[in-house]
Amino acid sequence: MSISDWTTERQVWNGIFELECPTPAENGLYELLKDGSTTDMSVKGDVTPVVYKFTVPDDQIMFLSRCNIIIQDGGISITKFGGIGALANGLTVKAIDADGTTVLKDYTKDITIKKNNHFHLLAGVDVPIISAAGDDAMNVRWTIRKKGSPILFLAGQSFQVTVQDDLTDLTEMFWMLQGDIFDDGVFNDA
Repeated sequence: MSISDWTTERQVWNGIFELECPTPAENGLYELLKDGSTTDMSVKGDVTPVVYKFTVPDDQIMFLSRCNIIIQDGGISITKFGGIGALANGLTVKAIDADGTTVLKDYTKDITIKKNNHFHLLAGVDVPIISAAGDDAMNVRWTIRKKGSPILFLAGQSFQVTVQDDLTDLTEMFWMLQGDIFDDGVFNDA
């Protein structure tokens, strides 16, 4: 299916998402980004960058509505990344085409995420820091639908975050995608 085939379907589905019609349970997307099978992003990426991604399976489409990012560490503040110092290189966030190299959208093209407050550029004010007796927590909620509609990803396309610094001193970090995923033919049946 070519992108030009999506004009009518996109208008229909944007209307459905605007009305917030329910999605069948089996079509709900809740996927942690992975580097192979690893989901914890507190890794050493300063020598060799580590790519965490979700790729839309063959014959499916994804509507990405939200990203939830959790960072747990001691001493979290807005001028650090988690509780460690500001990063030298930062995280990159991109949409990649099915060929694995063509960048469809670089969400961090002008500024990589080097400090906790850089998440505000994507998520607005939805970046609370919760102080605790042990580790602090920073929970980022990047609601993509607030821009008007979810982002469409076709089969083989990926959402990816690249770690380019040493994050091993973080207690943990996870990035979850939320949205809807459907068989590609769902539109042809309508």
